[in-house]
Amino acid sequence: MPSSRVCLFTGISGSLGRDFASRYCHSYELVGVYNRNEPSTPFVSLDATARGRDDAIYGVTADLSVEGAVDELVDKVLGRFESVDLLVQAAVDREFGRIRDAEWVEGLVWQFYINVCVPVELASALSRKAWQHTAEENRIKSRNIINVSSIAGHRVYPGGGQSGYGATKAALDLFTLHMASEMADIGIRANAVAPNTFPAWVTTQSVSDAIRRYDQNSRTGDLLVIDHDGERLLSEGRLVQAD
Repeated sequence: MPSSRVCLFTGISGSLGRDFASRYCHSYELVGVYNRNEPSTPFVSLDATARGRDDAIYGVTADLSVEGAVDELVDKVLGRFESVDLLVQAAVDREFGRIRDAEWVEGLVWQFYINVCVPVELASALSRKAWQHTAEENRIKSRNIINVSSIAGHRVYPGGGQSGYGATKAALDLFTLHMASEMADIGIRANAVAPNTFPAWVTTQSVSDAIRRYDQNSRTGDLLVIDHDGERLLSEGRLVQAD
């Protein structure tokens, strides 16, 4: 892939963002989105005339939970670049809690918003503002969305307090399949990678590598599970169409 390929990566200050940026910064014009914690990877403002050093990325601070922030972010990126070729959605709220805890249940709305609604809003905004009228170019440039899900989206951990987190990831998986279906006509692919806990159970590098492979191939509608015993397709690459 050419170095001019534009990647918008949310959650860049997390361990996955750090690894992806450090290993693949030369492969993309990489725009990393962060909220409170600045990336440890060298970065410059998106407004900078140049990156200044080969291993630097463009950093954008944004609280995507604020009304209008998603549209503002997309407008900023498109003000600098013609389009976005790869959208990686790795920002996450990992709050765990038990269903019998009323205070935790009250916070579920926030967790669903960050883990589910924000990725959908970003995909929608990019579709409307950048991709909707460039279907042929989208296909030629193999533009795509990769949602970072979790193995918790299809496993129950008894006593682990992961019901809310797992439910958000299950919802993100299904939204990914709908993205693949609804955006096929404009040439946009969508896949999800669902790793086990990294780096405890799988390496962070293996997740970064899976993202990179999906950007380089032509698949869509995959839910790729990455576990300690290897990789497998939960979706088997098939979209289940209702009658």
